[in-house]
Parts: sequence; structure tokens; C-alpha cells
Amino acid sequence: SDALALQEKYKGGVDITSGALTRLWNVTGDDPHVPSGEEIKSALETIGTEHIHLTQEGYVLDDRTEIDTGAAAKGYALDCVKELLDEDETAYGVVSMTSSMLLYGEKPEGEPFRIAIRGADDGEILGTVETDSCFLSTSGGYERFFTDENGKNYSHILDSVTGYPVETDLETVTVFCENGLLS
Repeated sequence: SDALALQEKYKGGVDITSGALTRLWNVTGDDPHVPSGEEIKSALETIGTEHIHLTQEGYVLDDRTEIDTGAAAKGYALDCVKELLDEDETAYGVVSMTSSMLLYGEKPEGEPFRIAIRGADDGEILGTVETDSCFLSTSGGYERFFTDENGKNYSHILDSVTGYPVETDLETVTVFCENGLLS
């Protein structure tokens, strides 16, 4: 329900009902391909919060609507980890789920957490940031993509409005938040 609330707030951004679109592109699968316009249009018809209904038994999806929690799952899991660390009264720690992290608590002597932001080139470090306790997530089209027969790259980051991978001149984006799901 938290993911649905964020979806409503940030229309056109991350959409957990984009499973049919993700499956159609199959960017990280064995046979990724550029779908036809008709296939994309059909998948787009299944996307949106209006296709999820809360009943007494739980959530029910409309026909053909599929869930893809890929963009929210790591952040949600980190929120759960933070709750456990709070209960255990842990002093500090770093929990990494590759592209999403929890920087927890306060380090000895108040030192900030230092995090290197990696770029597209193997092992390239774009920069280092210092921060207090927070959640952070990094994403870029350079890690998961496929190249078509004409040499064009297609990223795993799909636009749930257009149905196509986002096109941007940004190499990578890192966000810092007080909430894992939001990151």
C-alpha cells in the first residue's frame, strides 16, 4: 500500500503494475528485444493503480495486470532491516543491496559515512560523498541493458507512460532519503 501511495504521488514514475511491460522488453532475460508498438500499447493498458483493488481477501489485480516490485523491493527490505536494527539498539552499520544501501546509526566520534559512487566504466569512481545516516539508491542504464541489431542500447529503466526505456544523458543517479522505499 505504501508503494501504491508513492505511485499515486509520482505519476509517471515507478509503477509496480508495470510487470507486463517489464516482461515484454525482457531486458535482463535470455531473449531481450524491441517490442512492436502494438505490444507496448497493449502492455500500457494494464498499468496503473486503477488495476489494483483492495478486497477483504487482499489485493486483486485486473486481468493481464502484473506486478513488478523491482524498483521498490530493495528499499522496502532496507526499511525492514532498519526496524530490526532499531529494536536491537545497534550503534551503526552499513547494509548494502548493491544498488541500494542503508547507512545506519552514528559512527564512532561522529564520523560521516563515506560512499563511493561508481560510474559506467569498469570500477570507475565518479566521486565520493560523505553523509550521516540515511538510505541511498543508485541507478543507471549502463548496468542492465541490451543492444539491438542496429547497435542501439536499451536500458532496463522503463518509462511507464511511453512504454519505452528512458533516454537521458545522465549516466547514473543517486538519491539520498530518510526512507528506503522512497529511495
